[in-house]
Amino acid sequence: MSKIKRFSASIISMFFLSFFFFSCVDREYDLENKLDATIALGGTNFTFPLGSVDSVRLNTIIKKDDKTAVSLKDGEYSILRKSQMESFNVMVPSAPPINFSEIKMNDFSLCKNGVFPSGDLTVAPMNASFDLLYKTLPQEIRSVKSFAFSPSSPVKITVKFTTTGVTPLATLKLKNAKIVFPKYIISADLNSKNELLIASERVNATYTKEINVTAFDFSKETEGIIPITYQTINVKKQVSFSGILSCTNINSTTTSSTAKIGVSISMSPATIYVLEGNITPSIKMYIQPLPFDVPSCLQDDDVIMDAQDPLIRLKVKNELGLPIEIKGILQGYRAGRVLNQVSVKPPSPILVDANGQTTICLSRTGQAGEDGTKKYRISDLNNLIVRIPDQIRFSVDANAVAQSIYKVELGKKYKVSVDSEIEVPLKFGPGLSVIYNDTIDHFNKQLKGIIANCMSFTVKVDNSIPLVLKLEAFPIGVDKEAGYLKGIFVRVTGDINSCNIKGVTQESRVTVEIAETIPGTLKQLDGLIFRITAISTETINGMPLRESQFVRIKDIRARVTGGLNIDLNKN
Repeated sequence: MSKIKRFSASIISMFFLSFFFFSCVDREYDLENKLDATIALGGTNFTFPLGSVDSVRLNTIIKKDDKTAVSLKDGEYSILRKSQMESFNVMVPSAPPINFSEIKMNDFSLCKNGVFPSGDLTVAPMNASFDLLYKTLPQEIRSVKSFAFSPSSPVKITVKFTTTGVTPLATLKLKNAKIVFPKYIISADLNSKNELLIASERVNATYTKEINVTAFDFSKETEGIIPITYQTINVKKQVSFSGILSCTNINSTTTSSTAKIGVSISMSPATIYVLEGNITPSIKMYIQPLPFDVPSCLQDDDVIMDAQDPLIRLKVKNELGLPIEIKGILQGYRAGRVLNQVSVKPPSPILVDANGQTTICLSRTGQAGEDGTKKYRISDLNNLIVRIPDQIRFSVDANAVAQSIYKVELGKKYKVSVDSEIEVPLKFGPGLSVIYNDTIDHFNKQLKGIIANCMSFTVKVDNSIPLVLKLEAFPIGVDKEAGYLKGIFVRVTGDINSCNIKGVTQESRVTVEIAETIPGTLKQLDGLIFRITAISTETINGMPLRESQFVRIKDIRARVTGGLNIDLNKN
């Protein structure tokens, strides 16, 4: 016996092996030297076995690959893509200093009806208007609860007593005097009633008293928080002075009848350092586009992706003392054009915490994401990838949370950074339809020695993958550019069933029939284009693709109707 020819008759096994990325083994036939090279394997129907193929696991087909964003976690596959972190600054502008006009109270006259006092005089309360009018607040300020002033620029109130018309021999003293300031003025030099107390001080000529002011806190007043209109704050309050004036050694002959004591109050310019109130700074948040590179089998225009729970994860670090509310539009792009878009506006606002890091998870169910993250339901999120994009963009509308009171340092740049990623676990809903095309060709030389007009191939397939595979086949000739080969009929019968609801492997039977409709055309056949549609079902949807799942082709059989003639003389 000698080896004369290699003959490959397992076309259908080549199809399956090509689809699952492994190769078949051609069988070799040893024929007697003296036999004629034309052999008739007769009868009207002839069937012969071609063997089986080892199990092929998904980890030999789907590999973790940075280029295609395939990720593997705990044995389960997903598509995972991250964007570059984007940082930007948020700032409420500085404000010019607040300037105050000097306050002058009515003078207290020492001469009453031509008589100069001797002893103690009671000074009845004298009032003056203490007005705060400031028209250049930043436009981001909606209301004010308090101002804190810069430690590097101390703010002082100066109270001045000026005596005129009295000789130096006279002695004038204030005893148990007090000046009552508006409640919003915060100073350690005032008591709990916001009073400046003067126990006993000589006030001949000029006497001054300074008060260090650290803040204005309008919540101390009856009105509470002050609304801001046209960038202006206008607060009108009273300041009052009362006490006892002790007068000794006043000589009526040397003291003017116009002798008096004047009281004035002034304040140094006040620069706002920290403002507490309702603040709405302009926030221009930008998120880098997410590349969405997927395996080639998902890039067909006819692919319909029905992922059970795709997830958009945003990690936001916010140094601003304000929480941020975000909404916007997610758009899927392919080749620069918009394929799909989804509105991101869940029932409850999406909030980024102030002064910290927040992880936000947007998913179809509202349940996806790690513990400790903020989870939001975007019910139509899968629409973003139902037609597979090559890039995902998030146009964000970000605003500081309204109707809340927070503190910011004016003029300071607060950094906000955003890191985003998309994760699509390969768990599919019932609407999934993945189209895969594969070609087996270059077997025309093998067919030249075969004289037949109808053949079929039957295989049994074990499948533990939770997807049903539906198969179609189309013939091509040696001239690939001519399109499908006319005169050849190809039919695939049977689907490859998925595993069952418990993940148990299921067996299927599939047959591929190839027949001539124009005599002699089979000799022109050079290959088959296979179109495989992978679908999920109501029964098995939601089961993950795992690296341990497999397909095994077994019991491959070829069948020829009308007999098979093999001419081994032909090359």
